[in-house]
Amino acid sequence: MNTTKKIIFLLGIVFFFSMKVCAETYQDGDFIVTCGSEKEKIGNVDDEKFIVGIKRCYKISQNTEFTFTWYNSEKESINEIEGLIVFVNPKSFDLTLDDYNALKLTLGLGVYDMTFKFNMGDNPQRMNVLIKHHTTHTIGDTDKPTEPTCTTKGFPGKCSECGQWIWDTSTTTTSTDYKPVLGHDFTKQTWTTDEVNGGKYRTCTRSGCDHKQYTYDVVPGEPALSITLKDDVTLTYPQSKSPVYAWDGMMWKVKLGETPACELSQGQVNGILTQWPHNKTEHQCADKSWVEDCTVEGCTEGFTRRWLKINGNKVETTATTGDLAIESLTLDDAVGYECEAEYTANDVSYSRTMSNEWGTLCLPFEIQSDQEATCKFYELKEVKETEIVLTEMTGNIPAGTPVLVRRNAEGTNISLNATNAAITVAPAAGSTANGFSLVGRFTASEALPEDSYIISNNKFWHVSDLTSKEDVTDVKVGPFRAYLQSSGVQNVKMMSLSIGDDTTTAIDVLNAADEGEAEIYDLNGHRLQGLQKGMNIVKRGNKTTKVIIK
Repeated sequence: MNTTKKIIFLLGIVFFFSMKVCAETYQDGDFIVTCGSEKEKIGNVDDEKFIVGIKRCYKISQNTEFTFTWYNSEKESINEIEGLIVFVNPKSFDLTLDDYNALKLTLGLGVYDMTFKFNMGDNPQRMNVLIKHHTTHTIGDTDKPTEPTCTTKGFPGKCSECGQWIWDTSTTTTSTDYKPVLGHDFTKQTWTTDEVNGGKYRTCTRSGCDHKQYTYDVVPGEPALSITLKDDVTLTYPQSKSPVYAWDGMMWKVKLGETPACELSQGQVNGILTQWPHNKTEHQCADKSWVEDCTVEGCTEGFTRRWLKINGNKVETTATTGDLAIESLTLDDAVGYECEAEYTANDVSYSRTMSNEWGTLCLPFEIQSDQEATCKFYELKEVKETEIVLTEMTGNIPAGTPVLVRRNAEGTNISLNATNAAITVAPAAGSTANGFSLVGRFTASEALPEDSYIISNNKFWHVSDLTSKEDVTDVKVGPFRAYLQSSGVQNVKMMSLSIGDDTTTAIDVLNAADEGEAEIYDLNGHRLQGLQKGMNIVKRGNKTTKVIIK
């Protein structure tokens, strides 16, 4: 053997996976580590005397069989030495391969340092493998484990050498493993009277924690937050202290105003009874009013503010408890009215400029019978092919009732008001006659059905006739108005409701009679000076119409 040849070896780590040892031709002095069908080629040497050490670190997650093979291409076969089965062994041991041997070894869970030494003697050539169970981890200051405290979770640290997550030098884990919050420990602690704030407190016994846990005596029947602990201690916090409790994902926390009063882990709590009525959050109550600090349905005390939402605006109520009431309500004809609550308005008013004599009206408060200074009100009584029957409404008109309104001839405005008026939330059903009904609105409508009728310019207009015009896409009515809806069973060309130059509407008849443009007779044919109660025969041109005034 030539001892002057230069030793050539591989300094870098070269890994070859998923190959069989016998599937390749190796150079003299190759050393192979095989795990199942995977193998790692450590390096090669020639026949010059030399010793070289190569270190590897292996992380083994389950019991794994390794085969260490000293291979030389001049050798036709490899002898395998069976035996030596070792599981997790904290001690170091040597494996020696002589005369081109192979050795099998089973290693258990853990991390191992392996040092491979090529010892090229004259005879025989030898490979030593030093295996040492890796028990010392290197953890930087920023990656050290954090133990849990009373209020925080603990997390493992990461070894910079092997990459394992560990709590200590022997316990492995994963990056997501954590130790739960310990929770405060008040075991067998005595209660101390708080001379400043009242109540009693005790202090956590854990090292470095001075957290105080408060409890208060509560008069029987007084609303309170009550927390029963696993050690049969009950903590109580009265409504007068404004207790607020919440779960933040790790701890139950109780505050008295801005002052922390209690912190409890889930495992310490046996039950929570929330009897107190306020927690300072905006909340809508069962009566549809809004309060600043009530979350219990039906709560009637302790409010600091109470309001209604009218057209999206907050309107303060006159009292924080009891029946709902506000000081005043002014209805805006251009905006309309929306509110979920029913209440009383000390003063309510509505006004409208009417360029035409006839129109419709629907208001959320009752119209008193004395509100006829600027207008009169009518309901639909009967509709026939040749008769139009309107009834004047002389009593109080219930809130939300849609009506026909006729302003006085000398003015252009109508003005209505009431005191201590009950305000309703939605329009009521209107008068009906022969398949037609009056439908009211507090807000502007969507596009009306084609078989509806509206009043404009002192006439009833059929919606389908209006939408047939090129410049009209749909027809709507504004806030506090009404429209006539057909059930679909009537003939839409009925004289009293049809639109055209040579037909007459109910309003036309009444207007013509009042203005002296028509001749009015009773049933006996006697001419009258104006419309009278009962049946009227109205002749206008070559058209004759019956009008009943009740």
